[in-house]
Amino acid sequence: MKNPESRPLPDGWQEVKLIDACKVITPRNRIQKAKYLSQGRFPIVSQEAPFISGYSDEKGNVLDSDTPVTVFGDHTCCVKYVDFPFCVGGEGVKILKPRHVLHDKFFYYLIENKRISIRGYRRHFSLLKNAILSYPDIAQQKRIVEFVEIWNKSIETIGNLIDEKKRKFEYLLSDLIRFDSKPKIPLGEMCPIARGNKTPPPKEKRKYLEINDINIKSKRYNLDRKKKSPIEGSIYVPAGTMLVSTVRPTRGAITITREDLYVSSAFCRVRIDNNYPFYCLQHKKFKVHMRQSQTGGAYPSVNHSDILNFEIPVKSLPEQEYIGRVLDVASREIYILDMISMLYRKEKQGIIQKFLSGQWPISQLPPEWPRPSEESPEDTTCDQKPCEGGFDSEGIGIDHHPSQATVLK
Repeated sequence: MKNPESRPLPDGWQEVKLIDACKVITPRNRIQKAKYLSQGRFPIVSQEAPFISGYSDEKGNVLDSDTPVTVFGDHTCCVKYVDFPFCVGGEGVKILKPRHVLHDKFFYYLIENKRISIRGYRRHFSLLKNAILSYPDIAQQKRIVEFVEIWNKSIETIGNLIDEKKRKFEYLLSDLIRFDSKPKIPLGEMCPIARGNKTPPPKEKRKYLEINDINIKSKRYNLDRKKKSPIEGSIYVPAGTMLVSTVRPTRGAITITREDLYVSSAFCRVRIDNNYPFYCLQHKKFKVHMRQSQTGGAYPSVNHSDILNFEIPVKSLPEQEYIGRVLDVASREIYILDMISMLYRKEKQGIIQKFLSGQWPISQLPPEWPRPSEESPEDTTCDQKPCEGGFDSEGIGIDHHPSQATVLK
């Protein structure tokens, strides 16, 4: 089967329609979400984004099929590689087992990198099943998988380092800013309210910051590509203004402006001389205070006074500056690692797409690559290996917690 939009295939490569390249497995049992357990013997895999959606204690719910398999979310387009016994959660889960001409994990990477048009919460397998897959012989497939696995290992290593840095940051935050100490003072008394009385720039140079522009993890924003003009009621504030969202406050949308700009009136705005108040509001005590103060159901909010009346420990100015500098360094380390991780993922996506489509022949890799010291993926034709948490007495994988599934774009 030829794909009219594809490039000429390298020698030895073939094409096949996805539905002809795999078997679609129908599970005997599907567990409804209301019956998910938070802990249990058998992991539940659904079409939701988290890799593991819950657990079951019923052995009869375990999928009666050999793993590994590729799981595709018909509504969500999440793609997961599952190499351990599992239960199927809910509807919309397509379980795919490639035929012998395709390596299990190579097939998964083909699906993971296949672009289909997402149409909201509709079914998408009808589109995916007609996609054309290109593949070389099994030996080349295994080499491509080895290549991808080494990239994944590097990304995983960076991710583990980020997690470690975040734990250290939380420890530093709790150690340097102790809310059990006295005296304390309301934020509004320590920091004056930014009232926005500056003269705004010409209309064509006005920037506008909204709550959704803030990266919740890094507490930063980027307006370089934003073209939306300030709306009526927005406020012009100077650089160095701390902004705290009054809408869905437990999300932690807090930032410091790097320049004079317009901001949404949904921000509580205060002027700060150093970053000490900024880090006080990242403490878990402030999150608890916001949770207790918010009102409303699906779209909770707090009053400006709820933020301004939050009491923070009193420190001398040199102490405030020292705490701010220490936490700035720790925060910047996490930000840099996040950027490196993002670049690794982006680079991996582009390179792997070249290999999976045959645009870059695998022969371009050195013969001795990957290095013998690098771990290669197990041959999936061998006996099933224990998953990360091992097996229990009946051979069922336990305590397996990969981070996230992939969503097709």
